[in-house]
Amino acid sequence: MLRRQTRIMAIQQNVTLNTQRAFVFLKEMAITFDRPPDPPPGSMQHDLMSRLGAAHLSIRSWRISPIWENSGNTPTRRLMLNFACREFSEPIPKDFDFPYEAVPEPSFIGPKAITLGSGVRLGADLIDKLAEHGNHQLYVWGFADYDDVFENTARHRTEFCFRVEVTGSNSDGFPMLAFPLHDKHNGADHECYRQPAPYVEPQKA
Repeated sequence: MLRRQTRIMAIQQNVTLNTQRAFVFLKEMAITFDRPPDPPPGSMQHDLMSRLGAAHLSIRSWRISPIWENSGNTPTRRLMLNFACREFSEPIPKDFDFPYEAVPEPSFIGPKAITLGSGVRLGADLIDKLAEHGNHQLYVWGFADYDDVFENTARHRTEFCFRVEVTGSNSDGFPMLAFPLHDKHNGADHECYRQPAPYVEPQKA
């Protein structure tokens, strides 16, 4: 009888943990494009923009950043985020090791909330290269290492890796992007390419 009660309690604790703990995943990629400022009213450039719209204004640079979401009912603890990208002139190597040049950044996500991670600013010429659909490719990848609020639980990790595709342009002249999943560096916890790193308290300035 005692053994059965112990088993039931263990099951209940496991259900509570799985339904209440923080679970962090990549919600989407935030993309912003930088164009020259609008010309002053009354100028020939302003009249041209009024007739043709902003689509003819060239893009000077663009920024890509991951948006992370916590779908759990409790907050994260000791969350560390990282992000990287690289251009390739040929298919990504099979033995690519997904390195990170930046130091992971501390962050926090409350229950049912999101946060914007650090991203990267890229040159406008890269859009043209990707739009040609040749061998030139751009890959982005990142991870979130974190603890949940429950005692004696393992540290968690979520990873992602996407290839960035230019699929066309919208009516405003902005590129439309797609993000096909890569076959590696995508998963959560035991499915990850790497296991979560032990938490190290960030150095205070």
